[in-house]
Amino acid sequence: MESIEQKVKAILAGIVRDVEGIEGALLVDNNGFVLSSSGIVAQSDLDLIGGILTSLANVAIKVGEELDTGGINGLIVEGGKKQIYMRKIGNYKTLIIISKRETPIGMVTYIARKSEPMINEVL
Repeated sequence: MESIEQKVKAILAGIVRDVEGIEGALLVDNNGFVLSSSGIVAQSDLDLIGGILTSLANVAIKVGEELDTGGINGLIVEGGKKQIYMRKIGNYKTLIIISKRETPIGMVTYIARKSEPMINEVL
């Protein structure tokens, strides 16, 4: 029987495998602690990445509240070489997907939305 951690890791590995150009995926809690990861992020300083990106997501949420957007569900950071997509999963987790800049962001958001119920079911 697979543990919760193994199931989440398998979902993240599927994200990386199923969309060409996605290089890594991680799931973090609201404090920035990395719960699981797959792809290139597995070789990075996960605590640093998780903490910084969670802080960024929390700032976006606060701005959204101030502007009465009805909630922020996703956030895109575009760089010259890579793009980062963050999506809230429930109230306490964030799915972060790192992809090549040329990867269609629509595919990235699609796979994130498709994965959300699977992650919620496991957690």
